[in-house]
Amino acid sequence: MKIKMGQLFLIICGLTPSFSLIAETYVQLKPVIEENCTRCHNADGIADFLPFESFADVKSAVSKMLTAIQSGRMPKDNPGFNAAPDGKRLMTWLTSGEDLFPAPPVTPPPVTPPPVTPPPSGGDNYASIKPILEDNCTRCHNADGIADFLPFESLADVKSAVTKMTTALESGRMPKDNPGFNSSAAGKRLLTWLKTGKDIHGSGPTPPVTPSHPILKDPRTLTYDDVKVIIRQNCVGCHNPNGQMSRWPLETLPQVQRKRTGMIKQLNKQNMPLGNPEFRFSQDGRALLGWLEFGKEFGISNPPPVGGDDDG
Repeated sequence: MKIKMGQLFLIICGLTPSFSLIAETYVQLKPVIEENCTRCHNADGIADFLPFESFADVKSAVSKMLTAIQSGRMPKDNPGFNAAPDGKRLMTWLTSGEDLFPAPPVTPPPVTPPPVTPPPSGGDNYASIKPILEDNCTRCHNADGIADFLPFESLADVKSAVTKMTTALESGRMPKDNPGFNSSAAGKRLLTWLKTGKDIHGSGPTPPVTPSHPILKDPRTLTYDDVKVIIRQNCVGCHNPNGQMSRWPLETLPQVQRKRTGMIKQLNKQNMPLGNPEFRFSQDGRALLGWLEFGKEFGISNPPPVGGDDDG
């Protein structure tokens, strides 16, 4: 085994080499993590909602772990851990570990998009715009896609959501993977058609859509259909069979009903959604909590159960 010059100097002086001279990886830190973190952060532990049982678990929560250890909040029973040798080792790895922060991949040259077919004489219609919709919208907004609650698979679908589509495109929120789409040639064509297309607007403009957010309703009248979009946008991204919280899916009403109490607890503690502690106080968060506590599927006479599988 090769010995670095710094290590050789310390050996000659009769000193033990410091851990900081050697780059460590998850394999070296795993015993430290298991002894100080995983005993609570596991599938059966008190912190089962944030497991640290694998490298993937740790990598997805590096910032949370580092902040908690640096502040002395974790481990709960060892507030001085951050000053101990193992604590310093773990913080050093969480800050600069090569297996956590590998060198960025080489960015491939940009791909030139295929040319967009020019609009027909007299302006675009649904037939000429359909390829643009399929490339940028319908791939998610379809009966089997992630945005199945708002499909764009037909002219009727698009006509019923003209205002939503126009607002999302103009703001750059959609498509999610192409925020500059609205300034491209295809994006401008789509926006122009959504605003002026004769097959959408006919002889007159589309009447404005009056917003009807669930927060405007009595929570006792709310149903799963009212909040399904909120759950899909804020929870299902992790809580699905292939997500970070695959053991706690929230894709259907029965799944949500089983985890009702756990959801209420995590929302009230501002633990969920991850990275958005203020969600609890937003309109979506307040509407979701109102439904979980008083919604029609539960009823005011059916409070959240205590204990059992519902506690997560």
